[in-house]
Amino acid sequence: MDIIKSKLPLSGMGHWNDYVFESLMKKSQLSSQTKVYNHCTNKHLKIVLPTSAWDSIVTNRLLELPIVGVSYEQVLDYLVYKKDILNNCEIKGDKTNETFEFDCYLPLPNDYDDFVKNNDLKWVTKADSINAKGCSIYNYKNSLCENCPIPKYYLTNPVLKNMGQAPTYVWGFFPIGGLYNLFGNVAEMTSIKGIAKGGSYYHHASEIREHKVQRYTKPEPWLGFRVWFRTYTK
Repeated sequence: MDIIKSKLPLSGMGHWNDYVFESLMKKSQLSSQTKVYNHCTNKHLKIVLPTSAWDSIVTNRLLELPIVGVSYEQVLDYLVYKKDILNNCEIKGDKTNETFEFDCYLPLPNDYDDFVKNNDLKWVTKADSINAKGCSIYNYKNSLCENCPIPKYYLTNPVLKNMGQAPTYVWGFFPIGGLYNLFGNVAEMTSIKGIAKGGSYYHHASEIREHKVQRYTKPEPWLGFRVWFRTYTK
């Protein structure tokens, strides 16, 4: 059995964006036209959204932010959707799902800890939260330092200027084993309801390391999820 882990959120088939747009279309909450690529049919779909909302989404790259404000049950529903797409969608030129069956799941807390412990990056093993220049190396509470020699656009960008106070882009900071924002940004749900790992912009750096747990009872603006995968040979 192989375990494959994704960025948050995953790009490609069954992307969260597709899931949201399909939900919008089902609810008929539509008002002006744009195009969305359907990975399963290899076609572009025409849908309509409020023009002002779509302009904001594109300009500020809002679809590259982590998914937050969802319940544990909503995430489980999405995993079922994602699994169905991966296993049953026929993509031209891609016959992976003819050989393998995919399982999409949330990890156990120990899965998260083991992945971090098996990484040999110095800043991870030393439990650092800042680099030699005094700049934060992940998004935790009050992590944006105006004295740090960061690009000036950080302080004017509508998303990046809120670092340390809100989520930032999923590709931000330094990856651990190929995974971005494993520490900070938004905490990640585990398979145990009410327990999250990794910490977020809402938590101090001391609350974020792999042995720490963040507890929740409801959807939170600091709480998201990461899709984990297993593959089985058919």
